[in-house]
Amino acid sequence: MKKGLLILFCFILLYSCGSSKKIYKKEIEIIRIKNDHLKLEINKLKAIIDSITVLENNIPIIDTFSTINPNTEVFKEINSEVIMIEVKVGERISDFVKRLENKKLTSKEALIVLINKGVFNDKYNFIPAHVNGLLRFEGLIKPGIYNLTISKNDNKHSKNEINAISIFNVLLDKSSERFNDREKIRGLTKYELITMASIIEKEDAFDTHAGIIASVFWNRNANNGRFGSCVTVEYLLGYHRPFLLFEDLDKVSNSSWSTYHHKGLPPTPICFVSDETINETINAKETDYYFFVMDWVKKIPYMAVKYEKHCDNAQIAKQSVIDVYGSSIIHQKMENYYYDYFSTINLNK
Repeated sequence: MKKGLLILFCFILLYSCGSSKKIYKKEIEIIRIKNDHLKLEINKLKAIIDSITVLENNIPIIDTFSTINPNTEVFKEINSEVIMIEVKVGERISDFVKRLENKKLTSKEALIVLINKGVFNDKYNFIPAHVNGLLRFEGLIKPGIYNLTISKNDNKHSKNEINAISIFNVLLDKSSERFNDREKIRGLTKYELITMASIIEKEDAFDTHAGIIASVFWNRNANNGRFGSCVTVEYLLGYHRPFLLFEDLDKVSNSSWSTYHHKGLPPTPICFVSDETINETINAKETDYYFFVMDWVKKIPYMAVKYEKHCDNAQIAKQSVIDVYGSSIIHQKMENYYYDYFSTINLNK
């Protein structure tokens, strides 16, 4: 006790003496700043812990989102790692999220809860509100390779929430560059343009004829007609056929995404779109073409102005496939392919 009082007395004496007073006052200020910084970091961690609420189905929701930034240094230092993830051109949001789930990075359920609560909408005003769940992100993410900081938290539910916020903050930050300019392009908003470009992305299965294919959809859009795109039907079906059947079309007749049954663009994009396809869509030259059909073997679209010519072209395209693969493949159902079967197989086999 006496020793403690002696130390305190010496400290007060030194502090009260001229230049020494200034030195110790400076040291005290440094200590105070460091202490405040430590308190701030501790409070951030508390916010993460306190904001997790477990629902009846055991899925946690982070409620105090305004106090959490999973990209801060605090987050990075605590049981986390940096990984690389590719967002693929032509991929659906559901397929991308499934890949995240397979890597055990997050869950579809956790992401949907966050999206429906509007967690991302305040920061990213280009996210649509006319749909719910994963559809709000359909086509919005810019393809590419991303370095992402992810949590290695042992608690699966809190990890799913934190990772979903961290991952999609990075992806949406990059994607927001596409929406900096709010001016309409050829009469379409940026969201509508990306929706049209997503159709062209899938229709141009071999990435060679986006511009001329785009000209067809610009013509149909100008006439306020049906886009009549097979890829919008396959988006709903979840499988591919080289040539769709009427029974396939009937299955999706009630959906707004079926451009065979409803005029104009679908409510959302149907896949992630490359910058190249967006530019090809914007800069597509004017043509009189109103129809086209893809030759899956020669990898070219046959263009037509009149429907009668289009029907002739369709027969040529079918025969081209039959000559190489046989007639049984024409209407074969190819599960888990999304208009990309012939662009992924080896034709030399």
